[in-house]
Amino acid sequence: MPKDKIPLETGQIHFIHFVRSNLRFNISGLSYPMPEKARYEYIPGIDLVEENRLVIYRDPECLTEFPFSLT
Repeated sequence: MPKDKIPLETGQIHFIHFVRSNLRFNISGLSYPMPEKARYEYIPGIDLVEENRLVIYRDPECLTEFPFSLT
C-alpha cells in the first residue's frame, strides 16, 4: 500500500457498508450516525470530492449528508 495519500481533486468515491445495530457508517476511521431505518441494511455513500461532502442513500432517498474529505 502506498504511504502517501492519493491526490483527489475531482470526482466521486462510492462506499457500501452494512449498518449494524449500532447505527454507524464507518469510513477510514471515521464514524457517522445513521437513522433507524438504515439498521441492518447495505447503505451506499458517495464522497463528492469537490464539495467535501459524504451523501448517504437508501434508494431512492437521500438519508443524510456530512462534511467529509479523505485528503
